[in-house]
Amino acid sequence: YKVSSDKKTYTFKIKKAKWSDGQIISAYDFLRGFKRTFSPLTGAKISQNFQDLVIGARDFKSKKTTDFNAVGIKAIDEKTLEIRIQRPAAYFLSLLSLPFAFPLRESGDTIIKEGTPTSGPYKITKLKSSSKTVFEPNEYYEPMAKNIIELKVVSDSSAVMSLYEKNEIDIIERIPSSDFERFKNSPELKTAPFLATYYLGFNILKPPFDDLKLRKAFAGSIKRTDISKILKDPQIISSSWVPTPLDTSDQDFSVTSSDLDKQTVKKKYTSEKIQLVFDSQEKNTLITSFIQQQLKENLGIEISLRGMEWKSYLHFLTQERPPFFRFAWLSAFPDPLSHLDVFTSHNPNNYTGFSNVEYDNLVLKIAELSPGKQRHQLILRAQKILLQDFAVIIPLFHYKQYALISHSWQGLELTPMGLLYFDQANLRHEP
Repeated sequence: YKVSSDKKTYTFKIKKAKWSDGQIISAYDFLRGFKRTFSPLTGAKISQNFQDLVIGARDFKSKKTTDFNAVGIKAIDEKTLEIRIQRPAAYFLSLLSLPFAFPLRESGDTIIKEGTPTSGPYKITKLKSSSKTVFEPNEYYEPMAKNIIELKVVSDSSAVMSLYEKNEIDIIERIPSSDFERFKNSPELKTAPFLATYYLGFNILKPPFDDLKLRKAFAGSIKRTDISKILKDPQIISSSWVPTPLDTSDQDFSVTSSDLDKQTVKKKYTSEKIQLVFDSQEKNTLITSFIQQQLKENLGIEISLRGMEWKSYLHFLTQERPPFFRFAWLSAFPDPLSHLDVFTSHNPNNYTGFSNVEYDNLVLKIAELSPGKQRHQLILRAQKILLQDFAVIIPLFHYKQYALISHSWQGLELTPMGLLYFDQANLRHEP
């Protein structure tokens, strides 16, 4: 690719590559993929940063224009793709690794089934959504993958461990808490930072959390370090919203609750019916129970807990915007901006009602700057506004991912984005 002198026009030369059925991959396939991403008919939440960058993309998405030619992406010919952005962005190339930037066939068919042409190292040869999916090497992809991969759907955690110990499966990406202790010293246990942050959020537009002093009191009353005592799989306890190991993730943004003492809170808010809502996975149930206990012990205030099934919870969170909730955010790309952007005024993933001009402008400026001292200082300021000045959320920890990977595999490693590159790994031939 080539970049213009003002760093706002990228011209890509598409390498010689084929779909898994042998058809040539062209710049028009990428153009078609972007058109689908920017269509008002698709959600494409993780493309938020990309939409804000590409000239005309936001207007096309919001139906201000129906002419895709007004969007700053065009195929000059079969092998040349041009993308024009509104401002320089050091993270721009990282965005192009995400699914919304993938090529799309002329049919426009996005329903995945057996035989669907793919552009990556594998093709789908068997698809049974309730049980398993089989991937075989795409012979047109270079370098060609060496292994056939079978993904199994196993809903019972004890059954997963039994299959692993019988060598019927090679990899477990989610180790049941009850089994973690006996595998924690195993050479097959792999770990890596995961660019995600677990947090408690407030809807600052709804009582009682429209009161900044109460939000700070809640934030200051929770001893994050004690979370390590209830989780069998240790996480990276932190008061930073930006996850480890990104810039400013090691800074302390904790809040003191000196503005409201225990007696004041108890007197003023005990009549409030405060409910913490969450998706009722095992880990979340443990953590929310811990939060409930902490608030009672340290503030003298009792809250109720409401656990929900994941899909129901996500719908509830999106539609109802509850006053107090638990959530997490995984970076879409390896840069602090992916996290900071979540709480800008118009981000669809912002469930807090927080809208602040200074914060929005800081995030815009951070987006324009390359890594360095100035950008570092702006990220610090943005975090301080979000976590201390307005106490919009309470980060509890950054995720640490764990997986069991059989000795049969060589070169298969966890990555901070949670991806496993099977095509870059090998199976050992020895017993």
